[in-house]
Amino acid sequence: MVGSGLDGPEYVQVQPQETAIYEFTYIGQNAQCSLAGEIYFESGVTGEFWYRVNYQPENPAEESFGPIEAEFGGWAEFEIPFVNQSDVRTSVDIDLSSRNFILDPNESKSFEIDSNETRKIKFIFIPTTLSDDHKCLVSFKSPHIGCWSVKLSGSGVPPSAFDTTRIATTLNKPVTVMLPFRNPAEEVAHISIELIDIENETNARSGSEILRSVTPNKTLQLLLKRQERIALSPNEVVDIPIRNLILKFDHDRLSRSSIP
Repeated sequence: MVGSGLDGPEYVQVQPQETAIYEFTYIGQNAQCSLAGEIYFESGVTGEFWYRVNYQPENPAEESFGPIEAEFGGWAEFEIPFVNQSDVRTSVDIDLSSRNFILDPNESKSFEIDSNETRKIKFIFIPTTLSDDHKCLVSFKSPHIGCWSVKLSGSGVPPSAFDTTRIATTLNKPVTVMLPFRNPAEEVAHISIELIDIENETNARSGSEILRSVTPNKTLQLLLKRQERIALSPNEVVDIPIRNLILKFDHDRLSRSSIP
């Protein structure tokens, strides 16, 4: 046999006046090469004859990855291992069909990889709806491997509570902080903002509430003229001003001057 991808028995027995079938395997190692190799048969009785084996390269089989879950308004990181199964160093270009899936900023859309090397490529999933219908086709294109495609699926899940924001100030000296909120949807969203006492869980409601904290003595105040049905375009950010003013020192209220 001549050809690095060819493999099979070193001999075959053929009885008089019979036909034998010779079985061999071939592993394609270079999509740019149309010749797989040659197989020679030598015998003192029949002489020598040979076959040329041509190679018709096909793209690697498509694979699936996921589902990947990420909080609505957040993101999730994941990796896809890429293996260069060709017999040469090759270049690879990456294409993605959806804006919900992007390459990690530290990754490059084009890279080179040695033969038989494995590289883990980092991606980021950013959901824009609370659903599991986020789909993407990522394609790894190489002149020596062909086009390897991976189907990605992702699901947006409800966000968890924001991290607590603590406001420190002295007596009778107001401090104002800005809490940013971004509309992660692909359409206009109408939000309502209000302060709610987290010590009274019966007041908590779902929906557009994005801020949950209040104290009866008005230590924390929401400085927004309009608080209902604020229209936000996709990816638009609204800064929510919160003022903290302590008029007297009260040990019982210290733990309440926080915003989750």
